[in-house]
Parts: sequence; C-alpha cells; structure tokens
Amino acid sequence: MTRLKICGFTGISDVETAADLGVDYAGFIFVPGSPRMVSRSAAISLVAACGPMIPIALFAGAETGEIVETVKACGFLGVQLHGEEPPDFCVRLRRMLADIIIIKTFRPERPEEMERLAEYSVDFFLFDSAGPGSQGGTGRTIAPDLLGKALDAAPRSFVAGGITIANAAETIKRFHPFALDTASGVESAPGRKDRALMRRLVATVKNNESS
Repeated sequence: MTRLKICGFTGISDVETAADLGVDYAGFIFVPGSPRMVSRSAAISLVAACGPMIPIALFAGAETGEIVETVKACGFLGVQLHGEEPPDFCVRLRRMLADIIIIKTFRPERPEEMERLAEYSVDFFLFDSAGPGSQGGTGRTIAPDLLGKALDAAPRSFVAGGITIANAAETIKRFHPFALDTASGVESAPGRKDRALMRRLVATVKNNESS
C-alpha cells in the first residue's frame, strides 16, 4: 500500500493529530532559512509526540557529525538528505548510524542528478521538484513523464513536489509510489498544519492504496 509522509512539523499538537490520523512518517526540517526549521531542543519534544509515526530528520548540506548528534539527541529513526550529498557521504553516514533509515532526495528535472541514482546505496529515494536555485519544497509538481522515468528506475520511492488532496489519488493510481510526501499541501501557513486537510489527505491515500 502507499504510505504517507507529512514534512515540516513545528508544533506538538500537529504531530499528535497526524499520529492519531494514521500518518506513517513525520518529517522535521533542520535546514537554515527554512520557514519550517526546528531547533534540536524543540525536536526532542516533537519526536516524543510521534507515537507510531516514524520521525525523519531532514538535512541539506550538513556535516555527518551534526546529523549523527541530532539523530541521537532527539531519537530520530530516519534521515532525509536533501542537498548535494555524494554517494560516499551516505556510506559514511550508514557506518555511523547503522540502524537508521536513510532517504536521499533526487530531482527528476535535473538529469545530471538522475544519472547518478545507481551510485547511491540508501534505503529509499525521494523524488521532488526543484526550481532555479531551489533544493525543493517549491510546491510545484514533477512533470509526469519525468516522474514516470524516475519511478521506473527506482519504484520503491517517496514522491513529493506539490502533493495535495487534488492530485494524490491520481498520483497513486498512475505511478504506484511507495509513499507520498507533502508539507505545504496540508498547511494553513508554513509549519502550521491544517487538521481537516491532513484528515482528507489520509483518507484519500487509504482509499487509493496501491500495492
């Protein structure tokens, strides 16, 4: 079945709501400049509120030491690498965090990135859209032909990039991804989740599960 990851949590009540609704993965952002960035001290309480959800820490361009310290201090069960991290970086991180899920983000709109997909040994890939000078989080969807090619190369992947209630069902039916990932698609403001939107998205995913 298709799983659901909601990213960019900043408030405990939003995390608890997502857990109650049956969201599978919760993402917490540690990227300076992001409106959804959380501190390590805040993340400790946020992770504790995750319940059955798998908490994922998102980094872009961070050093391995910072990532390892954050994961261990906060109790994260997964890491999402959203920057330009090379394959050997993932290898080093795996040695330091042997039991942690590692997700590496790629942008199908950037052919030079996609050509290196096979060089990475990680648990999951995540495909996101990217605008000029952006690492992702643009709210833009990925062109269907590019997303189809990406999932042909790596079927067991997360799909992000403008995922909303309006397109979630079609994305599942057409592409059968391992998981959908959204942040702005269920928000009333950056970092503030809308309970009604989260409930509707969870229902949409569960009603259109792919295997």
